[in-house]
Amino acid sequence: MMASENPELALRVETDRFGPFLFQVGVDAVRLQLPMQRVEDAHRRFVASPLAQVANPLEREVIASSIYGTNTIEGGTLTEDETRSALNLDPAQGLDAVRHAPWYASLYLKLNDKTRSRDLKKLRGLELVVLDTDNRLWPGCIRPKNVKAP
Repeated sequence: MMASENPELALRVETDRFGPFLFQVGVDAVRLQLPMQRVEDAHRRFVASPLAQVANPLEREVIASSIYGTNTIEGGTLTEDETRSALNLDPAQGLDAVRHAPWYASLYLKLNDKTRSRDLKKLRGLELVVLDTDNRLWPGCIRPKNVKAP
């Protein structure tokens, strides 16, 4: 069986400029049938076992805790409970409903003008951005003629 014959293993993308592209997984689907059947059988047995009743909530806890830890390392301000509630949102809920969630304000609205200007000053000090006399930001690799002194 060719990967192009199985829609799960291939994706055809038509572009205006360069024509069609075929992206496919480099595996032999026939050789994967037996291992996939074993995985599906094991999954059916696991779902029917009492262990699944414990593992499913535990999985959600581990994911929320991991995302919280990564977010904290990256400088995020969400609590673990706020992270968990963000993960429990229904994707069909819509952006307006998300903006009214309590964690949204703590994540996106805490930066005030003072914080933004401090961050901008830090970026300028590291020469990652340049501010010109018309108050336009430029990437650090570009040097406009009318650079504003820091």
